[in-house]
Amino acid sequence: HDQLQHGDERVRKLGSWQQVLHLLDLMAGIRLAPDEVSFNTAIGACAKANEVGAGLKLLGQFEQKADSAKTLSFLPWALARLGVHDPSTVSSAFARAARALSNGPRLPAQELSMLAWASAMLGAPSEFGQLLAEQALPYIDVFTLQQMLHLAWGTAFSLEAKLASDLQLQLAQRLDGCDLGRAQGPEQRGDFVE
Repeated sequence: HDQLQHGDERVRKLGSWQQVLHLLDLMAGIRLAPDEVSFNTAIGACAKANEVGAGLKLLGQFEQKADSAKTLSFLPWALARLGVHDPSTVSSAFARAARALSNGPRLPAQELSMLAWASAMLGAPSEFGQLLAEQALPYIDVFTLQQMLHLAWGTAFSLEAKLASDLQLQLAQRLDGCDLGRAQGPEQRGDFVE
């Protein structure tokens, strides 16, 4: 998610979504291959401008790149960000992600968080929430508060009681050690919020 926030900052600095797409074209022109972060930023710019068609075109370009290292969350995130609710497309994206969750290695907290956010936005099946919970529970302590919120939101419909309980316990433990009265300035209060 941090990459996405930084991507949004880059878009604001560049200006319009057209400028972001132009930058992608320039990268290709100098043989600098745009990576997932570049496409995340461009798709996010298209989504903010409500240019869903341009965003889907970028998504298709990135998905066709055989040499690109794609995170598991890229396709579901992009579909959610663009507001694509085509049942066939969404089902296919989450079926692929579910297979990878079932058979693959443990994913980083950020990846699980983004998958959870996308699953909540697109209405993924409750079984997907169960798979997310199974991956997240063993190391819930490494999730940031924002990642835990995404995870809780994305798995809410899976009715995973153990995950809900562990999320509440982890949050309570983190908040128990905080003393806002001792925070001297906005920076320390900002640390608390994180």
